[in-house]
Amino acid sequence: MEDFKIYGLPDEVLTALKTQKIESPLPVQADTAEKALSGVNLLVQSPTGTGKTLAFLLPALSKIKVDENRCQVLVIMPTRELAGQLNNVLGLYKMPGLRQAMLIGGANKERQKEKLRKKPQIVIGTPGRIEEAMRDMKLKLDAVNTIIVDEADKLADDRFYQGVRDLLNMLPNEAQTLFFSATVTDDAQRMMRDIGRKFEKILMSKKKTNEDIMHQFTMAEDPKKFPLLLQLAKELKITRAIVFITRNAGVKGLAGRMQEAGLKAQGIHSGLSSQDRKKIIGHFRTGKVDYLVTTDIFARGMDVPDVRYIINYDVPKDQASYIHRGGRTARAGQKGTVITFVQEHTKFVIGKLERNLDVEIQEKGFTKDGKYIDINY
Repeated sequence: MEDFKIYGLPDEVLTALKTQKIESPLPVQADTAEKALSGVNLLVQSPTGTGKTLAFLLPALSKIKVDENRCQVLVIMPTRELAGQLNNVLGLYKMPGLRQAMLIGGANKERQKEKLRKKPQIVIGTPGRIEEAMRDMKLKLDAVNTIIVDEADKLADDRFYQGVRDLLNMLPNEAQTLFFSATVTDDAQRMMRDIGRKFEKILMSKKKTNEDIMHQFTMAEDPKKFPLLLQLAKELKITRAIVFITRNAGVKGLAGRMQEAGLKAQGIHSGLSSQDRKKIIGHFRTGKVDYLVTTDIFARGMDVPDVRYIINYDVPKDQASYIHRGGRTARAGQKGTVITFVQEHTKFVIGKLERNLDVEIQEKGFTKDGKYIDINY
């Protein structure tokens, strides 16, 4: 635990790290700690699953004065699921006297107001609800010294850009601003410039994907996908996997077919209530469910331990989607495998991903006697 002492955190936080079996900083934590602690504005790119959350959370906690009853750290997240997940992580490393509040859409406003009345030192939320809280819930952010924008590429895309930029412009100019993402986009860099921040860019790896991930693809036209999925489940003895498809409408049907075939599967999509989504993720996290069927909306940030396989039942729509889907495995130094089902007319996507991401995606297939082997031409 010696290396974590750079943060100057209380013993309770160090003990919590040890309890979570975190003995030493991961590279993104070690390489950003000094600058994050010094107050430099940073734009950090590190592949998903490499420890970005603690890389921004630990320096932020080190600057909080728990005896001051005002918000000092603001964390902006793109979705309520990611905000909820970070809120839970923060709960694991909470310092004595630290109060936290989460501001997300779809949640009880009165409960959120009650949290704010307790003067939290750290607030986590989505852009719209944070702005609403400033306007209608008397949330004061004039004492914020650290602003964290997680999944910065997402929060800088067309859907969020104007709202996030305007929110950042309402915050103290002197506050340290930390952008973290698996991919550093031109839009994220433009947003930093738009809000008048000079920043240092830290690229943890030239590769955009986690180097602990093995990439594979196998040919399968639509009618062959489901039998192939069953073959993989049997041959690889999969006990925890996320299966990604393109459309919400297909989630329930595929999960149902998997259940009928004897697999412990459940589906999750944006049409479900927040409570139902939380329940299903809980089942997956605790092992009641082996397979989680979902869409790209849950490809970002969902952190479930020991996910060894990502199965792209449908080819990802773009490079970023492939990166974030794959980022659900090989987290915190573990190994993982991404398997993509490819049809003949979409096979070109594999070569494009290999070139753009600088990875090798090995073609695999089944022999007549059911062995899963490399295909070499």
